[in-house]
Amino acid sequence: MTPLFVSLEREIDRLAAVYLPVSDQVLPTPEEQERARAFVLLSHAEIEWYIEHAAEAYSASLRDAAARGYFNFSSLALIAFSEEKFTFGDSLGGKRDGRTIGTIFGKLHANLKIIIDSNNGINEKSLAKFLGPLGISGRIDSNWMNDLGGYASMRGRFAHMSGPDSAQVIATINPVDVKILCDRIVNGVNGVVGEKISSLLDLDNAFEQWKNDLAAIVRGSRVNFIRRLFGAKA
Repeated sequence: MTPLFVSLEREIDRLAAVYLPVSDQVLPTPEEQERARAFVLLSHAEIEWYIEHAAEAYSASLRDAAARGYFNFSSLALIAFSEEKFTFGDSLGGKRDGRTIGTIFGKLHANLKIIIDSNNGINEKSLAKFLGPLGISGRIDSNWMNDLGGYASMRGRFAHMSGPDSAQVIATINPVDVKILCDRIVNGVNGVVGEKISSLLDLDNAFEQWKNDLAAIVRGSRVNFIRRLFGAKA
């Protein structure tokens, strides 16, 4: 797992220790419910922050690999989803700098970063705007997406309630259930690894694996080049 994910786990644990201590009573007290509401708001922000920064880092790795002439399925998705107009110029770098693959992917990354920076949520509609262009569509477990949507809806209800309405909403929240749902979103179900991304840990591992795969292609190409340069067999 990446340092970014480790930081997310550490912050979620810290928030849980502060806002989700539960007494021995059968039903949570009003104070415990109030703290659980705060936990949802703050943990939602941490989850959103993580997804945005992980996606931006992965997009940057695509840009850097493309500048060296290497691509994967996400690179193609980034082009396919882009609204960039690929016009043909009259320069190949003679009189002035021509457009290169590197500069094109630099613009694609910059455009995606604008979308990420303007993001405000973790529901499917919000995430599809910048995870779709990275080729994630069809790779995410629908149950996990439902969990994210449910957490986002809960956060929305709590964030926009006040006064008597707030007291009514808080009475319906169970701190134990909130922690179970948050843990499932972050780490999945009992460490089960499926074919599709079903937790933030899965997403973290997928981004890291895809970045490593690209790096391996680059390293392998360099090794083959050196072997050819010195007459060795590839």
